Amino acid sequence: MTLFTIKWFLGILTIALLTASISISGRSARGSLRQLTLKWNLLFFLAAACLISLINIQTHQQQFETSTHQLEQELRANANEQVKQRALFIQELIEHEINQSRFELRQQLSTIVTFSTNRSTRDQCPPFSR
Repeated sequence: MTLFTIKWFLGILTIALLTASISISGRSARGSLRQLTLKWNLLFFLAAACLISLINIQTHQQQFETSTHQLEQELRANANEQVKQRALFIQELIEHEINQSRFELRQQLSTIVTFSTNRSTRDQCPPFSR
């Protein structure tokens, strides 16, 4: 939602132009035709300038809204990509920890088996051969 809309601007412009035309019409009895023409021309050019400003403001507002929407989409896409990358990193970290734990467990089991095997072979040997 925007604070500035065409309806507001056209309403204010209409009120300003009506006020100016009433002001010009009210003074026409005192002034010459040349002054009256000059005032009406100024009023016309003021209205044209306001209309051009309105079109310009609306164009910039639409461009701003479009670029804001595009930027928002890009930021969302980047955020989603970062979340995916972090999730993948965490998954790889967990897999690495699991593999490292398995390797350490295998080493410990191998050590235990080796120790148990050595102990059992010593127990089976005759006492004089030691």
